[in-house]
Amino acid sequence: MQEALAVAQEVATEADLARAFHVRTVEEGALPVLGCIGFGERSALMNVQPSDRKLRAGEIIRFDVGGRFRHYRADIARIATLGEPPPQAHRLQQALLRGVQHACDIIRPGMPAAQLFEAVVRVVQREGIAHYERDHVGHGIGLDGYDVPTLSAGSTDVLEEGMVLCVETPYYEIGRWGLQVEDMVVVRQGGVERLTETHNAITRVPS
Repeated sequence: MQEALAVAQEVATEADLARAFHVRTVEEGALPVLGCIGFGERSALMNVQPSDRKLRAGEIIRFDVGGRFRHYRADIARIATLGEPPPQAHRLQQALLRGVQHACDIIRPGMPAAQLFEAVVRVVQREGIAHYERDHVGHGIGLDGYDVPTLSAGSTDVLEEGMVLCVETPYYEIGRWGLQVEDMVVVRQGGVERLTETHNAITRVPS
């Protein structure tokens, strides 16, 4: 994603960023699989496919991306802007980030996936998105992009030590923007091992 953001400027297209992302993926010895990169109102399209849409100053850039390395999948999401992010987007993204952080604080072997789902949604609602609704807040990942368990209200799955999870809190306002935090963790006896971690809610690219 750093490689993609290096070409992010007002003349750049979604396809330009996707090309930079996938080239670096191959150079690092992995295979491109997932490359959802959308600007502005297109960032609210769940599985957006990069187009010739050009970036404008102040717009949201949503990455939901990954690849395959030695047969195993990766899947994470990050948010950036060209220039200063809109204040409301920053506030909403912070709420989404706190949901993922809370999940990482409470995940343990033996925890029902449905319990984790309910806890994450409650935190996002409490932290600033009162109307937040989701059908899931993550999934297992391994040889396939979607593996057991499903982190949903109706799931009967139970977390087990060694499971690799994508914990995510997407939020879409159609016609405006899409925001998302997604990180990969391993379930361990004493908590989680972070494979990736979102440090900044929104990455600012100088305009």
